[in-house]
Amino acid sequence: MKTNSELKNRAIDALTGNWGLGAVITLVYGLVMNAPTLPYRIMESVASSSFSLIALLLLPLGFGYTVLFLDVIRGIKLDFARLFDGFKDYGRILGTMLLTTVYTFLWTLLLVIPGIMKSYSSERLSGVAVRCCHREKYGDDVRS
Repeated sequence: MKTNSELKNRAIDALTGNWGLGAVITLVYGLVMNAPTLPYRIMESVASSSFSLIALLLLPLGFGYTVLFLDVIRGIKLDFARLFDGFKDYGRILGTMLLTTVYTFLWTLLLVIPGIMKSYSSERLSGVAVRCCHREKYGDDVRS
């Protein structure tokens, strides 16, 4: 496994001579990703349905940004047009993200539901403990 310093040095070597273009691509990515939500942030009233729609439409841009810089590490030349390559395969990207969301939700349920059930059984435990102590103190004549 590579250390952080080795990974950092590899990234610096890959971006040598491409720092300007990399910065411009990052700036454009940031503007495109944040510009649609800027009016909502200014008014402090984000409509969740429109925000979700915007996020779904911009998923391929995040994918393209990630792949672009991974390819730079792999030695492929930095190209601004490749930032938008994710839109060519929108269906696969959207399907992958939806499945990831569904699986995450299901795994969350797997951990939450047993926790809720355990909390109910723990609540009953205090009642059982009180009855036991009462029975030891006053005998078997315990009213439930």
